[in-house]
Amino acid sequence: MRFLLLGTLLIIAACGSNEETKPSTTTTPVVEAPTKQPPADAHGHDHGNQKTIAETITLAGITLRVAAQGALKPNSEYHLEIALIEGIPGATVRLWIGESDGIGSMKTKADGHGDHYHAHVQSPAEINDKTALWIKVQTIKGDIGIGSIALK
Repeated sequence: MRFLLLGTLLIIAACGSNEETKPSTTTTPVVEAPTKQPPADAHGHDHGNQKTIAETITLAGITLRVAAQGALKPNSEYHLEIALIEGIPGATVRLWIGESDGIGSMKTKADGHGDHYHAHVQSPAEINDKTALWIKVQTIKGDIGIGSIALK
């Protein structure tokens, strides 16, 4: 009987502990803030030794840093990395190479990822001295701006 009473007292003492539990000391992983420069290789492949043009342009209150890599020749492709420098994220960015009216050009919508975009833009079959990279920005408020960057 003594052993039964002693065992019961030990169980009651163990369950009735008044010891406070301490909060967990696990750490939260640190997430780095997005960069304001276009990623060097944001979509998993190398563009080789092509000429790169880097310009900053402001359209409809949005400032973008555009890095265009390619060769200005008929039916070639430019690879673009675009960083949002200033303005509200979420704007739609459309691009084409050619003249301002876009006739004869293939228009492309850039893939947006928060504070940066990337796109592949096809140059037209005919290139002249008016050929440029045209950028059309539509903000989340609906404001539209169109501008160009020389590719020479």
